[in-house]
Amino acid sequence: MGIPKRKPQENGSGVDGESLMAHLDANGGRLPEPIATAVNKSCRDAFLRARALRAEPKP
Repeated sequence: MGIPKRKPQENGSGVDGESLMAHLDANGGRLPEPIATAVNKSCRDAFLRARALRAEPKP
């Protein structure tokens, strides 16, 4: 079985059909707001999980 290939995106992955790379180039490397919000939430959740694991008493 071979490695599956990704389907090309029809409308781009940025804002209003703009490609993500074009958006980054035009906005000084800043992610579109919905993506930036999702990344920040994901990082915050991972940090809180790691902190909770570290706080658990060791047997």
